Amino acid sequence: MHTSADDRQPGLKTKLGQKADSFLVNGKGVYSTNIWDALSLKTPITEFVVQQGKKYRFRLIGATCLSCPVVVSIENHPMTVISSDERDLEPAVFDKILIATGERYDVVINANKKPRTYWMILHSVNDCNA
Repeated sequence: MHTSADDRQPGLKTKLGQKADSFLVNGKGVYSTNIWDALSLKTPITEFVVQQGKKYRFRLIGATCLSCPVVVSIENHPMTVISSDERDLEPAVFDKILIATGERYDVVINANKKPRTYWMILHSVNDCNA
């Protein structure tokens, strides 16, 4: 083996060209510098339809490259973290959650806001800003 770790491990910080252009949620996503342009092209995005007054459990999984953690938030909806990597936790409420590669979080969302469209927002941190 005469190759470096950078050549064998996509996503290492020293490997150029590994920054995320976009993120997928349930296998769907938008790749555009302008969200409105992408939506006008009928790009499929994931929608979660909820009923006001109910609570919903989501599993967030960091299926990202090795060096690009992602921050997840849901517009105007705090998330109650109830487990991490399959281990139950004392519930704690957060507006944003930082997820590294391979991490899993189970969160509960209370759909108690006025019915309308709310965005799930994802962005990378460190040298991986997308």
